[in-house]
Amino acid sequence: MGQTDFYTYLDSHYTLCNPKSIANDPENRVTFRCLQSKKDTDIDIAMIGDSHAEHLFLGMAESLDHSNILIHAKASYPSVESPAFKEIYRYVLETPSIHSVIIAAHWVSKIDHIPKNTTLEQELTKTVDALISKGKKVYLLGDVPRFPFPPERCKYVADGLGRSICSVPSAYVMGQEKTFRAALEAVVLKRSSLHYMELKNLFCDERRCSMVKDGVLMYRDNNHLNIAGSRYIGKSVVQNFPELLEKSQTSKHGRTDRPDASATETK
Repeated sequence: MGQTDFYTYLDSHYTLCNPKSIANDPENRVTFRCLQSKKDTDIDIAMIGDSHAEHLFLGMAESLDHSNILIHAKASYPSVESPAFKEIYRYVLETPSIHSVIIAAHWVSKIDHIPKNTTLEQELTKTVDALISKGKKVYLLGDVPRFPFPPERCKYVADGLGRSICSVPSAYVMGQEKTFRAALEAVVLKRSSLHYMELKNLFCDERRCSMVKDGVLMYRDNNHLNIAGSRYIGKSVVQNFPELLEKSQTSKHGRTDRPDASATETK
């Protein structure tokens, strides 16, 4: 529901990313997308992760329309040592114009991708440390709720009492997070300069989590946001981290005026 609309919008509004060696990688056509919000200008902000980073890109690009944002999405764990992400992290680390990096993923599904000799916490810690060592601001995002039913059940299908089913108990979503929440929180506690935001709170209150916000359906399947959902999250992330609005002034002539890396606290 809304899958075609979502990807048609991405393809019609954004361009393949640089470097082209990554964008045109033929081995990853099914599970890989790499786009940027502006053509032929330096990248300011990089978003790295899987489809749960990708579904935030549209909203972030529109909320930060002064910046050039890169999205690199693959179906693997977004670690600097993950074979799937090594090349893009190398590019990000070596590109001075990229002042901020946003890491997001469908964390519950990433646990099974982590090699047996390491953990999600260790992989994220190494990744955050590598980025911070190069002067990047790093933003780690939690995940949106995953629902046990598709959005069609909410929009079109009523229960026996004539009611649409659009929400689940908050405890259900909390249960999903047991496999990864402690790892994310541990990384945040160890790195005071790391910025963190829970996304589930934008859909959940103390009792229920809903795929509808202010009467608008926010999902295109049971765990991916639609266009409206992406815009809602993008706006919320920028409101929570207003320093992202401070566009890097790195020019093609090499002049740099980055935001002060010590100006904000972990959230």
